[in-house]
Amino acid sequence: MSINNDLYNDLVFLDYPLGKPDPKLPYSFDEKDKRTRVAQKGQKELSCWYYGIRRICQHIGKNPPEELKEARRVEVIFSSARKLLSLNDNTKEITDHHIHALKEMRFYKKEVGLKRDVIAANLGRVKQLSNQIKERHQNLCDPKCFDAQIPLLEEFCAQSRFDDFEPFAEDTNVLRIKKIIKITCQILGDDVEMSSKALFEKEWTKKKWSDLDNIEKSKFYYSTLLLLFVRKHNLKESEWHPSQSIDKLGEVLKKHGRLAIRGFFGQSYYVDAPFQAETIQGKAIWGWRSNAERKSIVDGHIVIIVGVNLQSGRIYFVDPIDESDPNLPESQKVYTMSYRRLCESISNLEGTFWLDENKKPAHLPGDHFAWHA
Repeated sequence: MSINNDLYNDLVFLDYPLGKPDPKLPYSFDEKDKRTRVAQKGQKELSCWYYGIRRICQHIGKNPPEELKEARRVEVIFSSARKLLSLNDNTKEITDHHIHALKEMRFYKKEVGLKRDVIAANLGRVKQLSNQIKERHQNLCDPKCFDAQIPLLEEFCAQSRFDDFEPFAEDTNVLRIKKIIKITCQILGDDVEMSSKALFEKEWTKKKWSDLDNIEKSKFYYSTLLLLFVRKHNLKESEWHPSQSIDKLGEVLKKHGRLAIRGFFGQSYYVDAPFQAETIQGKAIWGWRSNAERKSIVDGHIVIIVGVNLQSGRIYFVDPIDESDPNLPESQKVYTMSYRRLCESISNLEGTFWLDENKKPAHLPGDHFAWHA
């Protein structure tokens, strides 16, 4: 780790490697990984749990030495889970295309929705529509995403629990997510239902786990997967806490290097595109004005803190949504936000965002808020 400070030590700005070590090359045990670095693609769909943490954890790659074969097995298991979850996200996207198109058909009535008996009575026409969507959008994603649509509609018509296709499709999507995460956790010795229930019970005291529907539970399934991913990659919880001053954050960055955090920050949460706010050591820094319009997104996101300016009260971070390519340094943008924005938007590492009686962010003393390698 290299730290660049200005003359008065007000600025801590970490050197961060672009891309990732070439996974085809054997792992090096040197203190500094000397493998050639190659482009790291940006985050796919809802996979910041994977792409965000991968920005700070160890990369093993193919052909590992004997003592790292178990670590490589873990790496492959999580990579497979990411791919399956991304495929599922793409499948849901195509299902959403179908729902939009179905609402354009003559039999649809807004006041009653996409009812099961109506879909069943028009299933032939619906199948034709599905084939037309596949022809128009076949370059969007894997053909499996399109092939799953007609069986999904047939399954909807055959069941009796849901009378409207939209909630049925959403519930089916979450069950697929749970299945992928459940199998991943089982392989690695964890129980997704028990771990997710334990996370829920830390957050809620009056509600019961059994009261939640599958969609409400999905947040906890993802958190279980993320926390298992972090444990298996031996990341450590940081001593920094949002109740502390910005100086403490600077000390932690100097001591431990880059920090992974969860919360509501980054380009996904803004309506407007960022503007170039400043330049540090020749690097453009992007940000948003304090009155910029924010989107109402309930899901948190993982970003990586790479710097802090103690004088201006700004922190600097990279976002896994962006590609990181050693041959295109500008591909990995660095963003800035105020320390106040950070503390107001951060959740704890389990994904809980506490509010006090005045609906303002509350950070419990025993909670942790950042990981480091």
